Amino acid sequence: MQEEIVNMGVCSKSNKFLRDTAFNLIAAGSDTMGADDKKWECFGIQELDTLVYLHAALCEALRLYPVVAFDPRTAVKADILPSGRHISANTPIIISLYAMGRMEEIWGEDCMQYKPERWISEQGGLISVPSFKFTAFGGGPGVVWVMLWHSFK
Repeated sequence: MQEEIVNMGVCSKSNKFLRDTAFNLIAAGSDTMGADDKKWECFGIQELDTLVYLHAALCEALRLYPVVAFDPRTAVKADILPSGRHISANTPIIISLYAMGRMEEIWGEDCMQYKPERWISEQGGLISVPSFKFTAFGGGPGVVWVMLWHSFK
């Protein structure tokens, strides 16, 4: 039986290799979910909404280790940044989300520390952080202004 070869960039892999890899991922995942006591519960939105510390821990992890380290943008037209610097149309701008998550000007003196408590209010609820400050879930055009403001001061 002849295997069909799939071109994957620089190297080639067979369909059998891909099938076996996918099967291993599925099989390995099932072992981590096994339980004999049948006391599993499914969490809904209401239950997950009460897990404040978990939410804070995830936000803090994403602040320090964003999924995307750099966010490339391009100026649509000539503009003046908040710092006073002029940029031309079609100017490429690369925002380092990794660096932005560690900026003292944004996060304070303890910016290098993993501290989920920064996301929890004194009343025990979650603190709402503007999307241009915390960009893990997208931030729109405001992200560019905050990063550029601090970069070109």
